[in-house]
Amino acid sequence: IGMFSVAIGAVANLLLDPFFIFVLGFGVRGAAIATVISQCLSASFVLFFLTKKAELKVRFLHKDELSESLGYAKNIISLGTAGFIMQLTNGLVS
Repeated sequence: IGMFSVAIGAVANLLLDPFFIFVLGFGVRGAAIATVISQCLSASFVLFFLTKKAELKVRFLHKDELSESLGYAKNIISLGTAGFIMQLTNGLVS
């Protein structure tokens, strides 16, 4: 499924690039538009899969569930902050 989701974006980009660049005459702007559309298609497929077809379905939280999830969110943020700062500083150095 992961490979298929990447393939959707790649094939869509291969098909949309010539259309936006040459047919519509957008040039580099057309390539950028095609890339964004392709990524949106790929993300839509992943979201569809995770909400409808996956064994463990992903769902959005309701307002009354937010207070229950606050503890989990704090743990996730505390564990991910160090890696985020490292990636941020590496990006700034680059």
